[in-house]
Amino acid sequence: MTRSSPRPATAGRPGRLEMRRTRTLSIFEGMTARSIFNLTSGAFLAGYARLLGADDGTAGLLGAVPILAGMASLVSPIVLERLHRRKPLIVWFNFLGRLGLAFPVALPWIARTDGARLTWLVVSYLVANLLLMFLSPAASAWVVDFTPVRVRARYFARREAWVIGTATLASVALSVVLDWRKGAGDAASGFAILFATVLALSFVNSSFLVRMKEVPKEGPLHPPRLRDPLVLPFADPRYRRLLAVVLLWSFGYQTALPFTSVYLVSGLGLDYVVATAFAAGTALASVLAARMWGRMADRTSWIALMRWMVLLQAISCVFWFFTDRSTMAFTLPFAALATGGMISGMNISLLNLQYDYAPERNRTVYIGTLTAVNGVAGFAGALFGAAVLRAIGDGGIRWVFLLSAVLLVAAAGASALFFKKGTEAAP
Repeated sequence: MTRSSPRPATAGRPGRLEMRRTRTLSIFEGMTARSIFNLTSGAFLAGYARLLGADDGTAGLLGAVPILAGMASLVSPIVLERLHRRKPLIVWFNFLGRLGLAFPVALPWIARTDGARLTWLVVSYLVANLLLMFLSPAASAWVVDFTPVRVRARYFARREAWVIGTATLASVALSVVLDWRKGAGDAASGFAILFATVLALSFVNSSFLVRMKEVPKEGPLHPPRLRDPLVLPFADPRYRRLLAVVLLWSFGYQTALPFTSVYLVSGLGLDYVVATAFAAGTALASVLAARMWGRMADRTSWIALMRWMVLLQAISCVFWFFTDRSTMAFTLPFAALATGGMISGMNISLLNLQYDYAPERNRTVYIGTLTAVNGVAGFAGALFGAAVLRAIGDGGIRWVFLLSAVLLVAAAGASALFFKKGTEAAP
């Protein structure tokens, strides 16, 4: 097939009933996907890494691997925009990525020492996330393709509610299992059950994905050139400013974020059930705040909303700085509220900004570059946080939180400088 070869307009296009069934299947796919993500990140991942002998810095860096994997989005459009049908590649990459997240279930038979198992864990986790992030832009576009505009807002709200609720229940159930086995002095068997559950969910998730219908791309294809992701977004003055703000925010945010789960598990010594409750509270705050942020953006602008979200996360980091065993009952709920609110506001502001600021024809290229910049800057921030933590030594993790707050305030100030009032929407 040539670069601009057309495809018949109605070839393989699903009907209304098939589209509706696909939207239902997508909800189930999202429920299993989010459950897998929750069970292989946060306190669960930090706890398993610590069980294998990782120090706080290493455990935190492992938690930052998914954002580093965002680099795969840089090359994703170059491959996927050449295809009329993206589903086969999405299905296979998704299945292999989920299997990679379940790979630790096999570690007792592959590696004999904790050090070797930790190495395998890092490698498998990185490869799995690279596969999943590579397909992420196309998978997101696929979901939008089979959701008509007239039902999109209602559908995605319902989908997100089911996804969050199911994933939270799965996290609570496995946290109970982990605490039970940890209390019995056999934490390793608890994690074996967790990763076996992830393995089962991987097959279930893929079965939903296989049964979903694809809306083929119609008309001629215009795949980007190899150099486009590294040239076009940086040559655009407006998008270049957006990239700069995202770089500064991601660096400051990830300086502390990967270490919050580590601090819950090793610093505060919380049970997995309590750590899961904190994560659930953060997710709930994110859902409840979304509509409020939309109204705020309508009154101001998306870039102004993003700036306020950066400052809100700085406030969360201040609460983390003051959190210890004596204050956590007061500070942790406020940290959860601030982070949860920030996540929803930042997600919707970036979603709108990256679409508004990118030209339609090369939109996937621009978005892929933004994701890659976010990933590189975020992992650099995590490396910086780990280096500071190791330099300070025991008890230094709280100072990493304060440092992150300072960096986030600086990022908000840079945003105000780059996007002066009256120029936010101007080219």
